[in-house]
Amino acid sequence: MSRKSNWTVDDMPDLTDRIAVVTGANSGIGYEVTRALAGKGAHVIMACRNLEKAEPAAAQILNKVPNALLEIIQVDLADLSSVKNFSQKFSETHQSLHILCNNAGILYPPYRQTTDGFEL
Repeated sequence: MSRKSNWTVDDMPDLTDRIAVVTGANSGIGYEVTRALAGKGAHVIMACRNLEKAEPAAAQILNKVPNALLEIIQVDLADLSSVKNFSQKFSETHQSLHILCNNAGILYPPYRQTTDGFEL
């Protein structure tokens, strides 16, 4: 049995009428996932902490994928009240979620606690 070992975005199916949420969508892997999903027709909600970085990232994606369906909703995953606000905004306009990409990470931060008292 042979298996394709070089999967690419071209192997992704059509995602028209699918709703996706990508955290950390304004840079790095999150940006690339957002661009790929939008390029396949998904409506992508860019879940980003910093709107000043999210808006130019969305503009860059729209430049590359003119028919992209993008929406930005602010969320700080280190603040549970922000997560609750995000989920309320999402459910006001969307009935379902088909794809969730939990892309967010920090590497070796100094010890810190979130606003809710959890270790960052």
